[in-house]
Amino acid sequence: MLDAIIAVLIENGLDGKAKTTESALLRESLRERLAREVRLNLALWSLPASKPRPDAFATMVSRDAFDAVCTLNLPLRLILDADKLSDDARALLDNGSNGNPPDARFKQWTAGIRSEVILVERIWHRLRVLQYRQDLDGSLGNLEYLMHLHRALELTLAKQAG
Repeated sequence: MLDAIIAVLIENGLDGKAKTTESALLRESLRERLAREVRLNLALWSLPASKPRPDAFATMVSRDAFDAVCTLNLPLRLILDADKLSDDARALLDNGSNGNPPDARFKQWTAGIRSEVILVERIWHRLRVLQYRQDLDGSLGNLEYLMHLHRALELTLAKQAG
């Protein structure tokens, strides 16, 4: 659907200001959609003591917004920041949160994440692999790492919205 909207905008050759406005609205809409999905996935992960079984979590976790953004016929840099990550998100990836350092492996795995584009791609890949692994052999990988990445994206999207 978004591809159709983009095609119509290009086809109609709208003036520069209208194109800028439409682009800004599209960017904001997609970023909000990602933020809502991140909050949903974190809420599922944070369920009380009756947490879902890990295999149930693999089927409950949502990736619709990630699929929509990552499969657009547009460069991700038009929707996400390709040059940086918010300071809060970078600090979470480097130092953990609430005085709790991240798992040493997480720090190593996230060292190359320096932009929203890379972070979103990493989460999208991890979500897909999680669901495929669950279907193939029941293994899940490191769910805490996946949620660690979600927390970082939540921070960076919140900074941009505010």
